Amino acid sequence: MLLPKMISRSALSPGPSINFSGTWLNELGSTMELIQAGSSLTGFYRSAVSGTGDAVVGELAGWADGDLVSFTVNWERTASLTAWTGQLVGAGAGQRLKTMWLLVQNVEDPAEASGLWNATLVGADTFRRI
Repeated sequence: MLLPKMISRSALSPGPSINFSGTWLNELGSTMELIQAGSSLTGFYRSAVSGTGDAVVGELAGWADGDLVSFTVNWERTASLTAWTGQLVGAGAGQRLKTMWLLVQNVEDPAEASGLWNATLVGADTFRRI
């Protein structure tokens, strides 16, 4: 019964109104350009790290609710998707966007039986505005 309580609490007390628009940098040198319209987020994510060793760019779509964000990037070139969810912490120049992410990679049909178990990676990123 914890989930209904959490949903009820979040519906009653939205967080502060935050504008996430702008350029954000994480600890690995990846950047994202966010454009916020209401609660919708769009933009692009440029990853400084990838399985290919090259920088890759993906289209970003997501949502903001108070100081919470959730967004997904479609890495068309590498047949994978990454989803981040997090919260803005701190104030002023000390603001940081603390996130957790899941990356899922495509496993070709013939290899699914033996390869699907390792198709999802999990991690964390901290972003700051630049």
